[in-house]
Amino acid sequence: MACPSMPKNAMRALLVFGPLALLLLLWIRSRNDLRRPAGLPDQPAHRSGASTPASGEAPGAADPTDAGRPGPPAPDGRPSAQITDAQGKPLRARIIAAVSRDYFKTFERVELEADDSGRLALPFDAQAWMVLSVHAPGYAGRWYGPVTFGELDLDDLEFHLKQAVSCTGRLVSLQENPFPWTKVRFSPRFPPNTFSGIVASRLEIVDEEVITDAGGRFECRSLRPGEYQVSFPDEPSWPALHLPADPFAKGEVTVRVPWEPPRK
Repeated sequence: MACPSMPKNAMRALLVFGPLALLLLLWIRSRNDLRRPAGLPDQPAHRSGASTPASGEAPGAADPTDAGRPGPPAPDGRPSAQITDAQGKPLRARIIAAVSRDYFKTFERVELEADDSGRLALPFDAQAWMVLSVHAPGYAGRWYGPVTFGELDLDDLEFHLKQAVSCTGRLVSLQENPFPWTKVRFSPRFPPNTFSGIVASRLEIVDEEVITDAGGRFECRSLRPGEYQVSFPDEPSWPALHLPADPFAKGEVTVRVPWEPPRK
């Protein structure tokens, strides 16, 4: 049985409009593609309303439950964030952001501070890539990203901070001689073999700075679980030290350095 032939008008329409329709579909698809710079590691996108850790577990990386329901927008209409403790109490906290347009080949460091309600506006370009480090005294810092800001600006964010790791400690020489009145800086160590860890290390985050007393003792109240790099900002010739997580978790830290206290 012979198949009915297609009408000539329909054939002409298919030949004329078919290629145009195909080009239109390809253009729409290309508009929705996320373009990344060539040669850079692939990173998953982050949807607003759900905080996920970046590849690898950095100290203080965000848990999926750490982002709460959206709050009201900032007074000027810009996207905003609110920072609270685990019970929803507003915290006057800081956000340190690394903002980049070339997927962190270069970036700008931006510091923002929340008001008494724990809220702050997020004045970022929708196309910018960023990582966010959230800090408040007495609470463990949190690390979010990498993510494009355009995926955060549909809804506001709530960041819930957990209670910090607290400890007491001593700064002494190998011969147990104390270092009095010495400034000690505690910087979290991030995994060097992960993309998020590399960005975090370049941001030079400091969780706490303390000054020892006359006996070389100190107290920390705003640390996160994990390893730390200990440095001495007032003594740039002194090398930094690496301390494991266990002493901080036990609440008593002894920082021993292989040199003697300077004579004063």
